[in-house]
Amino acid sequence: MDRIQYNEVGILQKLNKAVLICDKNGIIMWVNARFTDITGYSLSEVLGENPRVLQSGVHDAQFYAQMWQNMRFSNGHSGIIYNKKKNGTIYPEWIDIHRSSDEQGNDVYLAIFQELSDGHMAILFEISHDHLTGALNRRGLYDWMRNHATDFGVIFMADLDHFKQINDEYGHDTGDAMLREMASRLQRALRHHDAVARYGGDEFVGICKAVEVHQVKGLMTRIHQALTDGAVRDEKGRDIPMRVTIGVFYGSFDDAGISHADRMLIEAKKTARNTVLWDASIIG
Repeated sequence: MDRIQYNEVGILQKLNKAVLICDKNGIIMWVNARFTDITGYSLSEVLGENPRVLQSGVHDAQFYAQMWQNMRFSNGHSGIIYNKKKNGTIYPEWIDIHRSSDEQGNDVYLAIFQELSDGHMAILFEISHDHLTGALNRRGLYDWMRNHATDFGVIFMADLDHFKQINDEYGHDTGDAMLREMASRLQRALRHHDAVARYGGDEFVGICKAVEVHQVKGLMTRIHQALTDGAVRDEKGRDIPMRVTIGVFYGSFDDAGISHADRMLIEAKKTARNTVLWDASIIG
C-alpha cells in the first residue's frame, strides 16, 4: 500500500481483520472495530499509546528489534506473533505490517492481523515445516529469510555423508532416523533465534544470526562436532556413525548466500568428507 487515503478508513473499518495505524514513531493513531473485538481495547484506550501495550512477554527484545528493522528498511513484516488481550489472554495472530504514508506524505505503519485458532496454527506449521524432521522446510526457510533480510551472519549447508549407502545397507527406516537425529542435533546446537531447515533429501541449511566474522571458525567447528559426536543406534541395535560435510557462507540471508554455501559444500566433497569448508577470502 503506497498511501493511505482518509476516505479509505470506512473500508478499513468494515474489514473482517483487525487494523492498526501508527505514526512514524510507533504511536497508535487509529484502530478499527475488529481490533476492539479481538483485543478488547477500544480506540480511546489505545489512542496515543505504543503497540507494546499488546505485548505478551512471549517474545524477547531482539524479536521486536528485528521486526522494526524489517519495517524501516524492507517496508514490511509478516508472520506469527503472540499478543495479549485486555483480559490477559495470550493469543497467536498472523500479522502483516506495511510502511506507507498519509495524505500529507508522513510515514505511517499499517498493521492488519487476525487471531489464529489451534487449527490455523496446525495448518501454518504443516505448510512451513518438514513432516519427517520437524525442521523448517524450504518454504518456511525463505519466509524466515524474508523477515531477516537486513541481517548478516552465517549460512551453512550440511549434508549427511554417504546417505544413499546408509539407505541401501540399513534400510529407509534407519535413513529416516538419521535425518531426524541430524535435525535434532542441529536444533540443539543453534540458538532459539537461529534457523534450521531441511532443504531437500539429506541436505540441511542452518542460519546463525548476530555472528562476527572472526567467530565463524570456532562456531562451525562446534556445530560440526555437535553433529558428529556419537553414532546413531537404529531399531536393530546397529550403531551408524554420523558423518557430515558442511559448506559455509558469511553474509546476508538470501538465495545468493544459500547458493554460495552450496558451492562450498560441493567443493568440500571433492577433496574430503566429514569436514567443514568456507571461503577463505571472506572468513580467513
